[in-house]
Formats: sequence, structure tokens, C-alpha cells
Amino acid sequence: MGRVGEANEVSPLVAFLCLPAASYITGQVICVDGGLTVNGFSYQPHA
Repeated sequence: MGRVGEANEVSPLVAFLCLPAASYITGQVICVDGGLTVNGFSYQPHA
């Protein structure tokens, strides 16, 4: 996607993690990055 995500794109995950349905999820790192790290890439802002 080549851009930084917006709050409205991350907030559904945060809302889900607050629900009882997510009570079995512990100690996880959940990347909400548009797939940037799937191939070992990291966000590099343009200078």
C-alpha cells in the first residue's frame, strides 16, 4: 500500500481486542501495517 495507516484502519482491531471474544488472545504482537512486514520490509518515510 505504501503509506502509513490511519486511525480508522487500526481501530477495528483495537475494538475487537476489547471484546470477550478476544479473551483467549494473550501476549501477541499483531501487525496492522498493510502487509509491509510480510516480506521483511519496514516503513521508510520519504525524506
